[in-house]
Amino acid sequence: MSEYRHEDGIAHVSLDDGKVNALGTVALADVNAHLDHAIRDDAAAVIISGRDGVFSAGFDLKELRSGDAARESLRRQLIDLELRIFSFERPVIVACSGHALAAGAALLLATDRRIGLDGPFNLISASPRPNWECLSRPPPWSSLVTECRCHGSNRWFPETPSHRTKRNAPACLMKSSGMAIDSPSCLEPWQSS
Repeated sequence: MSEYRHEDGIAHVSLDDGKVNALGTVALADVNAHLDHAIRDDAAAVIISGRDGVFSAGFDLKELRSGDAARESLRRQLIDLELRIFSFERPVIVACSGHALAAGAALLLATDRRIGLDGPFNLISASPRPNWECLSRPPPWSSLVTECRCHGSNRWFPETPSHRTKRNAPACLMKSSGMAIDSPSCLEPWQSS
């Protein structure tokens, strides 16, 4: 599912399930455990990457469809992980070399900085500014985390340029805390090997 390595003071978390990096109970718990490991290793920063072509396609649909209790538990686990990343005591960076969909996009948007490969990839998540009046319950934490990350200041990278592309790429929503790059080779130093 995911691998951890500590190299030159940097913790690297690599998501690679051999498919689309679906976020199920085990995958989310693994990322949490890797964050614990980064603290024990006293890493200066954490870099999370996916596999070539996909960061994550979102929740594991098999788990998501297994019933209301399982769905709520999975949703809660993602929210807890997003909040942990959002407030993590070290900078958390994503090296995104492909699609980031649904829960995968929400996880990506909770990080301090996002570096995305410019290409024909999709970054699709719930709108960071949904119409709250239409909801019968309070807004989900993930949307609030996204709102803060995309429109607020960043404690680790206070002066980060805004980059946008015309294509439908992960860089389209990198907003003030991300950048787009043109070549996959530019991501190699950021990705786990």
